[in-house]
Amino acid sequence: MALPRVAVVTGANKGIGLAIVRSLALSYPTSHLGLSSSQAPRSQNHGETPSSSSSSSSSSPSPSPLSASHSPQPPLIIYLTSRDASRGQSALNHLLNGEAKLRDSKVLKRDGGSVEIRYRRLDVGEAESVGEFTEWFADEHGGGVREGKGGREGKEGREGTSGLSVLINNAGIWEGDSFDPTTTHTTLRTNYHAPLSLSIRLLPLLRLSSSSASRNFHPRIVNISSLTSKLRAPKFSPDIIRAFRAAIAHRSVADVTALMDGFEEGVAFACEHTGQGADNGCDEDKGRHERIKAEITKQGWPPSPYAVSKAGLTAVSMILGREELRLFSSSSSLTSTSPATDTSRVRRKNPLSSISTSTSTLPILINAVCPGYVKTDMTLQKGRKTVEQGAELPVRLALEDIGGVGGEFWERGGVGVWDDGAEVHEVD
Repeated sequence: MALPRVAVVTGANKGIGLAIVRSLALSYPTSHLGLSSSQAPRSQNHGETPSSSSSSSSSSPSPSPLSASHSPQPPLIIYLTSRDASRGQSALNHLLNGEAKLRDSKVLKRDGGSVEIRYRRLDVGEAESVGEFTEWFADEHGGGVREGKGGREGKEGREGTSGLSVLINNAGIWEGDSFDPTTTHTTLRTNYHAPLSLSIRLLPLLRLSSSSASRNFHPRIVNISSLTSKLRAPKFSPDIIRAFRAAIAHRSVADVTALMDGFEEGVAFACEHTGQGADNGCDEDKGRHERIKAEITKQGWPPSPYAVSKAGLTAVSMILGREELRLFSSSSSLTSTSPATDTSRVRRKNPLSSISTSTSTLPILINAVCPGYVKTDMTLQKGRKTVEQGAELPVRLALEDIGGVGGEFWERGGVGVWDDGAEVHEVD
């Protein structure tokens, strides 16, 4: 029996996350992921970037007679995860019992299909929950493979050593443009630190999923970002834009994290500077709120913790995605003696370099994506897209052949421009 493919979607009890789970189930049977295991390996030009115009279609490829004649399609297990267990279980029950489209499509295992949707609690903002989830997943699907550790010899996961094919970091929060230090900390923790931490912990399981030569599929990490993250002046100051660019050029996740920490410290300073203690909230009246915004803008940041957190997430997606492709490139090696690729230096700054690629046959494709302005609770239902439309591009990045592209920011059906590279100047 073929080992299952496995996908994990965070923050999936409602909104775009729930729509992503539904679309993964409906799209899988005819997707690249669904068809790839029984096909001969394809030659892919890793890092060749498709343009928006050439990759705007979200339709799945039709199965070919050749693929249909090969081994049966491996099952897909989708883990719908959420912070609140009761809401997550309710969302799962709705998908399984209240979704006519899923029932009529016959894609679910109970209806004779190849897809199974399960619930598992995961609070991405809680370190203990992330640890418990990754430990459980390693035992369930990875034979004990964990970050910094190999699997236990002779031991398979309870459901084989399938690893993880797809991770979609969808969980996120928007608390308005409040500048309370506690709210800022929570926003950065949930939108930046949490998806980064979860991705690093699950990297060995993603590597494991491509360990078989018959698995002609790049594992994926899809990070849900936002157009508000775009690196533009005057929203970001020239100094901060240069700092983001330097972090990406030097492949330094640590430098991006330092930028996020700097913003958080700046918010605390702004609150104290306007006469309100950092621990007591700092936007209780309109006048103070405007003074805080002015101070944060003076520091060079956009007055939005959400925008800053998503800028950080996009930046680390580009760093990790491009470094992953570099690690698999025959033209570049961490053993080079040049300063730019010194092994110890890279390891300090980029967690990918400390995780072995020996179990992988294909690199993980790591990308950030803006789903568009979607009608969700986060947008107060003011978006222009439905959640189904918002799920289209993330699901395409998760399931389809995207030409081996990683380390990019996607929007409107193709690779977008997160940083236009424009020269920045100080404003007098």
